[in-house]
Amino acid sequence: MFPWLFLVLTVVFAYLTYDALSLVAPALPYSEIAKGIGQDLSYMPLSEQEKLNRYPYLYRLGDLNQTVWLFAILTVGFAVATFFAFFE
Repeated sequence: MFPWLFLVLTVVFAYLTYDALSLVAPALPYSEIAKGIGQDLSYMPLSEQEKLNRYPYLYRLGDLNQTVWLFAILTVGFAVATFFAFFE
């Protein structure tokens, strides 16, 4: 039973890796993000804008573009586990 479970998990994590890879976005300065949501930051000095740009990385989930690596590592791990489970 475990080999088939590992195989299913390998396929699931491979799909999640592919999906996360398709959602990777380039890093934008916060001033560009603010323009998109209708905020005007022209009155604010650049040092203050940089603090706003770092806020999501410090207090929220962080850089979600890095989840590709997590899913890729899990995919490879489960692929190796599947290989050894089937050929044990």
